[in-house]
Amino acid sequence: MDKRIYKSILIIIFNCFGLLGQETILNLNDLSFKHISSKEGLSQRSITDILQDNKGYLWFGTRDGLNKYDGSKISVYRHSSVDTTSLTHSWIKCLFQDTKNNVWIGTREGLNRYNPVEDLFVQYNKGPNESLKSEIWSITQLNDSVLSVATSNALSFIDLRNNTFYDVAPSETVNKEGFFKSEIRNILTAKNGDLWICTVNKIHIYSPLTNAIVNIDYPENAIKEAYLNNSPTVFEDNQSNIWLGYDKGLALFDKDLRVFKDYV
Repeated sequence: MDKRIYKSILIIIFNCFGLLGQETILNLNDLSFKHISSKEGLSQRSITDILQDNKGYLWFGTRDGLNKYDGSKISVYRHSSVDTTSLTHSWIKCLFQDTKNNVWIGTREGLNRYNPVEDLFVQYNKGPNESLKSEIWSITQLNDSVLSVATSNALSFIDLRNNTFYDVAPSETVNKEGFFKSEIRNILTAKNGDLWICTVNKIHIYSPLTNAIVNIDYPENAIKEAYLNNSPTVFEDNQSNIWLGYDKGLALFDKDLRVFKDYV
């Protein structure tokens, strides 16, 4: 089971929880769905990530292009070797919008930021930061001014105020303890400010306030080899519960025992 399936499971479950929590229970028979395919202009049917921005546009990442949907038509963006304002790669890995309303696009080869005024992209695969030229697995915002980017080579931090970069590479340390020693696959900033980091082998909870790190194991039946090419997903709900979508299903973090337990 890959990243997009994990995300689909979490979206369905938490949307259902949201419906049940409303004072007026919606009739599920009233729900309708519109199918969007290549016939409607979608660049490719394998959806890797979905984002709705602050203006209401829906962004669909695929293995062959980025799609922006306004409710009636789709605009498709791809990489072009002769256009430095295009995407760095057409295989989209992840999408994220920061608190300044910038839309960020992670691809198999580099990070991009969308410029809505000129309808083009700013590429972040140039310059001295090698990690941002590699495969971008996940993006989150650590605080109002710092973006966190999980790449194949490192965990990168981008200061949005001046576009400066800082990397934490595997085997580097925090407080002289191992930070992470394998490739990162997914990251999440929790409501309390902690950064959850899913690597191939473990899950780490990093506190920027105390500079401390806590290591958490995947559930016992997890197949870690599955995360070499695919990504688990961590999600925080409205009650600050942390959920994990992984190769064997769905797990909930037990805050007392500090372990993930399968949700059945």
